[in-house]
Amino acid sequence: SAAPLRPTIPISSVQRRKTLLIVDDDARIRRLLTRFSSKARYDTIFAEDGVGAVEVYRKHQAEVVAVLLDLNMPVCNGEQCYAQLKEINPSVKVIVSSGNRVNNLDLPLLSKPYSFHTFVSSINALVKPSAQSLEEEHWINLNSISINLDRR
Repeated sequence: SAAPLRPTIPISSVQRRKTLLIVDDDARIRRLLTRFSSKARYDTIFAEDGVGAVEVYRKHQAEVVAVLLDLNMPVCNGEQCYAQLKEINPSVKVIVSSGNRVNNLDLPLLSKPYSFHTFVSSINALVKPSAQSLEEEHWINLNSISINLDRR
């Protein structure tokens, strides 16, 4: 008799890490956020300005779960970059990362300097589904596993 069929989950989907796009003109900030991201189990891709961010996002938007966007950059500032990212993907998830406490974009703000804990909390709040959205979108929660029943 044949062995019973068992559902399988592709290994690539289990092992895949989420990717953050870090947009900052300061190399020290990019290095620090690489360490923060890795420790929080996120992969990172970078851009030094808004023009580069739009190019990188266009190529990698399928992998990018969130964009951490500095507002004060040369060439193309954060506000201009955000407008272009929204044209590519109206649902793009963005957190503003800035030394200024002014955020005219009505987006979550991470005020520099920030701690690892603040970084992780902000990113996770943006990319992980809330309990309310889980209910609205027909999700099942099993311990730490969430299953969206609408995606078959």
